[in-house]
Amino acid sequence: MNKHSLSSLRNDLSYEVFNFIQPSINKKFRSTCNNKKLLQLSQTFSKRVKEIEKINLDLNLQLKSMDSKNLMDFSTFIYFENIVSLTLDFNCNYIEDTGVYYLCEALACINYLHKLKLNFNSNKLTTVGVCYVSTVLKKFVTLEVFYLDLCCNDVTPEGAHLLSNALSRLKSLNSLSLILQFSQIEDEGVKYLGESLKSLDKLVSVTLFLSVNKIKEYETLIDSISILSCLRYIKLDLYNNLIETFSHKFFEIFKMKTLKSVNVNLGKNMIRSIPENDLKKIVRIESELLLSGNPICSEEDVYV
Repeated sequence: MNKHSLSSLRNDLSYEVFNFIQPSINKKFRSTCNNKKLLQLSQTFSKRVKEIEKINLDLNLQLKSMDSKNLMDFSTFIYFENIVSLTLDFNCNYIEDTGVYYLCEALACINYLHKLKLNFNSNKLTTVGVCYVSTVLKKFVTLEVFYLDLCCNDVTPEGAHLLSNALSRLKSLNSLSLILQFSQIEDEGVKYLGESLKSLDKLVSVTLFLSVNKIKEYETLIDSISILSCLRYIKLDLYNNLIETFSHKFFEIFKMKTLKSVNVNLGKNMIRSIPENDLKKIVRIESELLLSGNPICSEEDVYV
């Protein structure tokens, strides 16, 4: 299908297409995928949004048994230059790197995005798929909100490097969420992510879920977070990695005057000691430090 050039016949009009398209997609992917029907639905959808200037598209496609071929057909839904907010949830499908390629090819036609949320949790992606996402991400320099779930995929340090390079260009971001549990992330990948944060000085909210990886060193990441002058909300999950020491850089984060809420999970690592006086330094309103499952802890959760 050719890319659609939507004429601007209405000014400042925002339209939620979810209610129109969602029932049809749900019905379709409960049964055997029929590419002809999907294309017909895409054409109908195209006509419905032909006069819309700004599109907010939010689609939940979890557990639809979608593979890369389905993604090639599905991508015709988002060949619209004037989508401004896009949420696509592909949690637990089989789209793999090839499917991500087709999706990113469609995303590349969008002129402006202020919010992008992509969930590829458990889709057998590798570094190649992360490369496709990172490449198209570089285009969206106007992004203010970005959420990416790559949990249970083979991201690897190389993939983290590619993603970090793309993130560093998103200077307008104020909210960033990266869900990277079970993603084969190591020290090198965390270092790259940390370096990318240094250039995102407008960030207000940061969520980094990095549990169950192979992380031992995380100083660069903490350093970068501590210099974000606009930051108000932090969620950092490093549960079940290979961390042996509690970084004193954490104190800089907990002392940040702009912060309203801090949540750090260092549970089930290999941390053997934290001076009691140091723990007292990080007590503050709306703060939480989880340390359960470390050698220093009893069977009960330890938190501040």
